[in-house]
Amino acid sequence: MNADVAEKPDGKREPERTAGRDPDRAGQRAGASHRIRYLLRYADKRQRMGQVGHDFEREHFLLTRQLRDYLTTVLLLDKPEIDTLVA
Repeated sequence: MNADVAEKPDGKREPERTAGRDPDRAGQRAGASHRIRYLLRYADKRQRMGQVGHDFEREHFLLTRQLRDYLTTVLLLDKPEIDTLVA
């Protein structure tokens, strides 16, 4: 039997967890710290990431966009002869 794998009474096997340490999270922490160091090192990447996030939020979550979609729907219901609108 592998020392890292425990056999349950029903015959199924599952990895053992070492005392307070989750081996799956160790890789996640290392990856996250690598990405943080990368962003700290490259200011242009930070700037681009912030701009993309800002644009995404503005396009998908702001009230003005929701209002625009609502008014477009009302316009299309009011004038069924219009096939499409260019936003």
